[in-house]
Amino acid sequence: MADNAGQNGQAQDDLRGTDVTEDRADAAAAAEDAPGTGGHAVDGPAGDGGTAAGDDAPAADDTAADGAADGSAPDDGPEAGAAPDVVDRARKAAGTVADSARKAAGALGQETVSGWSAMRAVSQAKRAHGEAADRLAELKATIEEDSRTLAHRREVEETYDELVARQTAALEAARRAQRDLSDRIAAAEAEVGAREGDLEELKARNERDLRPYKNLADSSKSTADDAARTLSEAKKAAKTADGAVRDLTKRRDSRVATANKAADNARQRLTRLQSEISSMQRDPDADPKQLSSMKAEATAEMARLSRAQDDAKAAPGEAAPAIEAAEAHLADARKVLEGAEREADSAKKEAKKRARDLDREQERAKAAEADAEDLLIEAQKQVRTLKQDLAAQQEAESQAQATLDEAADIVAHPEETGALADRVADNSAAAERQEIHVQTLADTERDLRQRTLRSRVAFILVVVAAVIVLAVLFMAFSA
Repeated sequence: MADNAGQNGQAQDDLRGTDVTEDRADAAAAAEDAPGTGGHAVDGPAGDGGTAAGDDAPAADDTAADGAADGSAPDDGPEAGAAPDVVDRARKAAGTVADSARKAAGALGQETVSGWSAMRAVSQAKRAHGEAADRLAELKATIEEDSRTLAHRREVEETYDELVARQTAALEAARRAQRDLSDRIAAAEAEVGAREGDLEELKARNERDLRPYKNLADSSKSTADDAARTLSEAKKAAKTADGAVRDLTKRRDSRVATANKAADNARQRLTRLQSEISSMQRDPDADPKQLSSMKAEATAEMARLSRAQDDAKAAPGEAAPAIEAAEAHLADARKVLEGAEREADSAKKEAKKRARDLDREQERAKAAEADAEDLLIEAQKQVRTLKQDLAAQQEAESQAQATLDEAADIVAHPEETGALADRVADNSAAAERQEIHVQTLADTERDLRQRTLRSRVAFILVVVAAVIVLAVLFMAFSA
């Protein structure tokens, strides 16, 4: 602690001697206040009072411990001898913790004041150094800008006649170029108008020329659609006629097959009856009535057989007229279908041809319009380029005129050039003094950092130690 106080006192003496400018005085005052306060605070009344309070604390703790021991000691029993030992250990532990806390508090108070003051002094010195450096940078920037302006003014004064001649020539050249460009722009805009008219006229002519092709294409397509519908109806009619022929033929064949089947069944029954009748005729014991009945049934079967045979023979002849008529209708329908197919195919080919013709003419018209649009775009691009050149010449005229005006003003006011030269000289001298001042503050800051290093490190360590002690106390009392 004595070493830290000595270092702070030495830093204080050094800062008292650096009184060149107001910034340096502020940094020295901060360093002077911080270490001095830290040195005296350790030995002041506040420290004594803290010590006194710390000395009284163990006595109070001992009294409380004795009272607790006296009040809690039992009159008799097996634990009477162990209780005083527990109380003594608790009293010693409390005294040790309190003594540690008292010592840590004293060290914390001394190091906190001294270290905090040292850190504040370093911060103030750093701030003063930084502000002075910023002012120096601003001053140098002003000098650089003024120097460029001064050099420009002197150059104008030295080469005024040459500059006026050069800029006057540039001014006249820009004006001539503007007149030429204005004429060219007018001609280019007229060409744009002509190209636009040509394009509109071409579109109208193409639309007029394409109209017959479009009408033929539409008409042929409509004819092809009608032929396709006629073909579809013819196909349906032919299909219906073919179905009618098939149906009539099927019904004829079915009738013939049914009649033949009936004749076969009647023939089989008749053969069976005739065999039974023959057997009964050979049997002398046969019943005459039953024989008569079977003969009558055989006669009926012969009649059914005859009808079935007649129906099988008559069915083809009876169905023939209807079938022939249906076949004739089918033949007519097929002829109509063949004609519809030829018409549909021809109409379809014609529609495709007309569509190709229309596509060809449309492509030709589009190509011609694209060429005309390219010419129009090129003319418009030429107008834009000329206008950009005109704007550039107008800017050149403005710059030349501005240069002439500025040169005339500089030559008319030489006193401003002299004043600017004086200001540059003054600022340069001020910058040299400011550089010395900045270096002085930098040396002061560096010296202060070196001399207060131990105090600042001690301050940080004391704070850390105090935190550790408080944590130990908290855990001890919590346990």
